Amino acid sequence: MKNNYLKKIIVFGFIALLIMASNVPLISSTQNLSGPQENTTNKDEFSVEVTKPTRGLYINNEFFREFNFIRRGMVIGDITLEATAIDDVNGIDRVVFHAVGGWNNIQFTDEDEPYEANWTDWGPGLYHITATAWNTLNESVESINDIQIFKLG
Repeated sequence: MKNNYLKKIIVFGFIALLIMASNVPLISSTQNLSGPQENTTNKDEFSVEVTKPTRGLYINNEFFREFNFIRRGMVIGDITLEATAIDDVNGIDRVVFHAVGGWNNIQFTDEDEPYEANWTDWGPGLYHITATAWNTLNESVESINDIQIFKLG
């Protein structure tokens, strides 16, 4: 039992060193992967933001703490993706989460607040998380986060 715990601590230390050494973001937060999109809504009134995970360390879906050397979200274990979306004029129809990278690409859709997706089926690696909010006029805005995922045990 102590041996497994010690192995996990050593692996975590090694992973933290890898994160510090690889500070390059996967994709710029201003880059649009789906090409140009027409959006006639005022941007101040229509927005989405990924609120979990953010910069810092999460262990089994719980925020542990922020470290200066972690420049992106780092997750050990399962995580619930969360986003806030606002459209004061037309209302939000749905939020679509995309997780691209690591071993697989995943999509989740949530039509009700709070906008979230339980993410348990993934492999380790660097993931690009996008939350895209769609309003009732079928217009969209997106928010992008890069996170590092590890699964121990």
